[in-house]
Amino acid sequence: MRETLCDFPTPVEPGQQYALSSPLRVKVGDEALRDKIFYEFTPLTSAAPADGPGTPLTLVPRGVMPSYGNIDPYFTTYVNSVNHADFAVTGDTVTGRRGSYATLHATVIDRGPAVVEDLLDDDAFLPVLVKLPPGTKATKIPDNCQPPPTDDGSDPGPRMGRSSYQCYFGDPAPGDRHVLSFTVAIGPRTPAVSTGKVRTLEVMKGLDPDASNDSAALTLRLAQGGSAAGASGSVSGGPSAGSGPLADTGFGGGWIAWAAGALLLPGGMALALSRRSRGGN
Repeated sequence: MRETLCDFPTPVEPGQQYALSSPLRVKVGDEALRDKIFYEFTPLTSAAPADGPGTPLTLVPRGVMPSYGNIDPYFTTYVNSVNHADFAVTGDTVTGRRGSYATLHATVIDRGPAVVEDLLDDDAFLPVLVKLPPGTKATKIPDNCQPPPTDDGSDPGPRMGRSSYQCYFGDPAPGDRHVLSFTVAIGPRTPAVSTGKVRTLEVMKGLDPDASNDSAALTLRLAQGGSAAGASGSVSGGPSAGSGPLADTGFGGGWIAWAAGALLLPGGMALALSRRSRGGN
């Protein structure tokens, strides 16, 4: 939390309205995107804060409060900052043989600088679409991946045995790195070189200006003989995975704002400005 307290040792009259003697200014950080400034007015019951280096603020009378005026002591100002967030993905190439298994790893990196958060419910998700190489079906998938939703909203069916998945990363923040690991069964008709794809889906129109790193290939090459080899370029530390029996084949396939806040406290009143960052820190 970041707060600014302003103490106004000036009596305030019931039914009257007041304004600040000069505009409240806030600095927009590099991670800003969708922000909120909260104001709260309340009698000051503790010691007054020490004076800061800025020009002193005072309360200026603005006449009688209109009958339709807001009597709630809380106010919110929304600030949309011009910013972007670069979500980059990398793929993988593995070697295996028909009738065996292989594991593919896809990496998703949030390069920022903007922090994406939903102003309404604090939940933001970065969706990623994974299409496995043709001729393969999933036997083990990350917990945060599901078959893509159906057009009519019905249950998409079993999670395993699919060739395509949609994965979600909650509260994406600059510097986050996620690894998606998929173990696949290699079918009898898998081509010698079979290529799928991983790509990020649009979180917000115009948010990611660099489309060149939004997708990457997931490639399976058949071995000339012997057992399937391990995945090349594999990365440890990925999300846990679920497993289960193969289902019938089928092709199916958040966001954080920083919140800024401010509290104005009347009577011997104070104003506080706070910014709520990811995770409520």
